[in-house]
Amino acid sequence: MNILHISPHYGGGVGSVVIDLISSLQASYQAHNSVISIDTSKTNYSSLFKSLGINYYDGLFFTYTAYSYLIFSADIVIIHYWNHPLLAYFLATFDFPSCNIVFWSHTSGLFEPNIIPRFLFKPGVRVVFSSSVSFSIFSDINLPVPTNVSSIHSVRNLDDFALSFHQRTYTSGSRLIYIGTVSRQKMHHQASDIFKALAAHSFQIDIIGSIDDKELYEELNHISEITFHGHQLNILDHLLDSDIFIYPLNNRHYGTGEQVILEAMATGLPIVCFNNPAESVIINHLSNGILACSASEFVNNVLTISSDCALLSKLGTNAHNDVVSRFSINNVSRDFYSLFETMLLSNDSYQGGKIVDLHPFDLPYASMLANSFYTIKPYSLYAKHCIEDSLASAAIYYRSIFPNFSSLSNASKATPFQYKRYFPSSNLISTICAMLE
Repeated sequence: MNILHISPHYGGGVGSVVIDLISSLQASYQAHNSVISIDTSKTNYSSLFKSLGINYYDGLFFTYTAYSYLIFSADIVIIHYWNHPLLAYFLATFDFPSCNIVFWSHTSGLFEPNIIPRFLFKPGVRVVFSSSVSFSIFSDINLPVPTNVSSIHSVRNLDDFALSFHQRTYTSGSRLIYIGTVSRQKMHHQASDIFKALAAHSFQIDIIGSIDDKELYEELNHISEITFHGHQLNILDHLLDSDIFIYPLNNRHYGTGEQVILEAMATGLPIVCFNNPAESVIINHLSNGILACSASEFVNNVLTISSDCALLSKLGTNAHNDVVSRFSINNVSRDFYSLFETMLLSNDSYQGGKIVDLHPFDLPYASMLANSFYTIKPYSLYAKHCIEDSLASAAIYYRSIFPNFSSLSNASKATPFQYKRYFPSSNLISTICAMLE
């Protein structure tokens, strides 16, 4: 079986999941995998793919002849979806040949602008959620659950993390760790207060991840108990040097599989996070972790378990056991291979053409709207050439989603600023960025 993976890029949690999925498919089912990165991916992922003997095509952008050849040669095309400018434009401009397409959504789709667009749910296309929490989008947009939708929880190979569990001891709760992007777009609006409150109680806090919000970084960096380590390739040692994993994300974040939570749980770290949709699928309150409803409750939860070694041990041990039993890369590859076999035996393939047809006046802008909003108002006004009204409508929606645009950068995912970074010649994207700044 020849499987072609297409993604905006490979990095972070998605990159780890895809590499381990491919390795498992090759080892267990002798499936041949090829990989396309639309954008230029991080160098280490390029070398990892090549070390596995995988045909890897980096930075193809819109070289459509190459896509056509590779798709035509594939039995299955799996597109790793999230709201990314290059993928959004690709889906609106590339004429697919007849093929078997699977969209694996790596965003929950629960909150704009990180949606799972309606246009993906079309005949001949299979859509796979990376968390069961995404099924709730159908009630939110008043659609019945399509028959071509399923859920396979995304997870990387956790064997190394699980094997390290025997090194875990539960004698102290003074060392905290957060792994993830430092960004107000992702983190709880009181995350800064949470870190400051915990530092005031003399917890040592390691923060690992790229910094997308310099203001938030500068607000915390002067505190002696808080150490920023930046992006790290090897996080296992950091997890083993910690006592509690804290994850203060906002309730509108777009995550699904939450790889860092699963990695921390596999090592036996107790988890404290908010009762957000994606986290609540993984964490069973007071069994394998603790879910908080407010910032003050978050801090109090950390204080409570840090001074109770028996509770630390119970939560950490249950977390390890739960991850080992529920989340396995072998289960992921098994479920995907079963889906692929079903698709190949059926006659229900995608018949070809663009995934979504959009009005061509300013396609980058149209692609941004189609991949960012469940409401069709901004796009419908654009399609009617009511450009000023479309911009005004889109600005209203964006302001309701991002009250503080000053904290966003051109790396902030699914924002007009990220779209402008890739499509600087789009007059409408530049205009809405100016309206929002």
